[in-house]
Amino acid sequence: MKKVLFISIFCLFFVGIGHGQKMYSFENLEQSTPENLETYLTFAKKQKKTGAILLKTGLLTAGTGFVVAALSYDNDEWIGINTGTAIGAWMCILGTGAALVGLPILISGSSRIKRINEVISRNSAHFPVEIIPSCFYDNIAQHQQYGATIRIKF
Repeated sequence: MKKVLFISIFCLFFVGIGHGQKMYSFENLEQSTPENLETYLTFAKKQKKTGAILLKTGLLTAGTGFVVAALSYDNDEWIGINTGTAIGAWMCILGTGAALVGLPILISGSSRIKRINEVISRNSAHFPVEIIPSCFYDNIAQHQQYGATIRIKF
């Protein structure tokens, strides 16, 4: 019975993930109104910020836990474990877990922002213009010529 319950919950979990990802598909984003795109963009930015905070906090906590465990380790005690070592080890484990959770959240938030911005730029009425630095070698003058290139996308 436990296996059936586990498999059922597992399948429901993946169905929920699939429906959540459908919202950020190119087809759905292209059919959305500009207000909905702004709402999706706001949520994606919050998700990216949350992922970045989790990743940074996790790495900082894991590093601090490693330092605490290393500084409080004592060879004279039984198995070398004291309170400081145990706290440091738990901080290292929890920090690593937070960093491992924060990394996919950060990546998915970044990809969602990229998709939404791409759809917004496709739907916009203006032509995107880029001015980028350029450099080329002039054979007549025998030196590098520096300048700017204007790129217009249609």
